[in-house]
Amino acid sequence: MSTYTELVKERTDIVYAKTTTELAGIIRVTRHDSDGTVAVSAEDYSSSFNLWLNDFGKLNFRPILADALFNVSNIFETSLFLATHGFYRCAISELRTALDDFLTRTYFDLIDVKMLKSYWVDKEGNFVDWVKPDKEVALRRFGNVQQTLVVLSGSPKAKCKRANAYSQWSLGHETYTNPDTGTTKKFPHFKEIIAAIFKEQNLSEYDAKYGFKKKLEMFYFELSKYTHNRPNKAYKHGNDVKSSILNIHFDSEEFMKWYQYLKESYNTMSIILILRCPGFIEINSDELARFKTYEPKIVAQIEEILKK
Repeated sequence: MSTYTELVKERTDIVYAKTTTELAGIIRVTRHDSDGTVAVSAEDYSSSFNLWLNDFGKLNFRPILADALFNVSNIFETSLFLATHGFYRCAISELRTALDDFLTRTYFDLIDVKMLKSYWVDKEGNFVDWVKPDKEVALRRFGNVQQTLVVLSGSPKAKCKRANAYSQWSLGHETYTNPDTGTTKKFPHFKEIIAAIFKEQNLSEYDAKYGFKKKLEMFYFELSKYTHNRPNKAYKHGNDVKSSILNIHFDSEEFMKWYQYLKESYNTMSIILILRCPGFIEINSDELARFKTYEPKIVAQIEEILKK
């Protein structure tokens, strides 16, 4: 007799087999049509931020954005796995997680670059996550990117020699305590983060011309419905009676809804990334070239802003 876990695996394996058979094209094949439009595969979208990260290693290194790209890459891959196995609401919810993580780390990158340089970089120019006495520096590599990190030990509440806001947020603190002044404040919420990001010149100009901020906010709140289980997408059995996950099934309409959200997530974060890091254009980024074939109009708008 199968265990519950084995039954779940059996059901989701059935969903995966049907998904990858009936929707093989949209999952695995990026199609370039004769009219110039491109139907990007779900797999290409899901691996895109790993490719952005590889290109990012060719630019002047900024570790917080490297963290953002690394995390979004992992989350996109998780979202693809969930969607192909029938967990459509969870897959969409993961996209909200990716967007939230990306925006928050972009906010901290702005602080790093413009406001609190001394908190983030030591005398040798290495990025400092968390400093504890007598700990050695470890290295972590992301493709071509080399990031300098400090070895972590103990809980987030452990006493430390010096800490910064980004490290405290990364380790799960609800508030940030400035190690020099002793003052404490809450970490910013979504509206504060968005307000700070759109004060950046390139993003401000892009928003003024194309209404990007409002679109971003609307998209974020749309994804949030799935994070908070609204609309309520439960597993159904019979006449819309809520039932066990064992009744999970393939639903092409729900998969395509997730795919459209995946596409919008990729476009939204890619726009912010390029406007924050125009160097992608200067180095002839491979992923930027792909983005340009996917969305030539969007990339032309970005290039127009950056030429000013």
